[in-house]
Amino acid sequence: MNAKKLIIGSVVVIGVVLITGCASKFHKSNLENFVFERFDKDDDSKLSKKEHFNMIFSRFERMDDNEDAKVTKKELKDSIFANIKSDFADYYLNRYDLNKDEKITKFELIEQSKVEFKNLDRNSDGVLSRTEFKKQKSPFKK
Repeated sequence: MNAKKLIIGSVVVIGVVLITGCASKFHKSNLENFVFERFDKDDDSKLSKKEHFNMIFSRFERMDDNEDAKVTKKELKDSIFANIKSDFADYYLNRYDLNKDEKITKFELIEQSKVEFKNLDRNSDGVLSRTEFKKQKSPFKK
């Protein structure tokens, strides 16, 4: 494991510990604020397709332990996100594993993310407003 990945992993683990430590206070609006603060790079309170995909890919890359461009059920179960939601692995596989082989490839992630973005972008303006984003089914909802 290279030093950069170790540092990033450590920061993510610390973040998860803080999040799970405050789980009772971590509501959907807090998740929304976190996402927009981290991924809304132009601070327009909207997520462009690129910003939305960056969010999805960021999560994918943190789960792909062996960096083979696939996320397996084991990697999902071992991911930091599994600590936030007990059925995270099954939920994520149901959401993104289009061919039902218990692996999520980048292709599957891209294809399903396109569909999700289109469904969330209710006014078809090419960006997700905070209101539209709130309608997204979150993998971290209890």
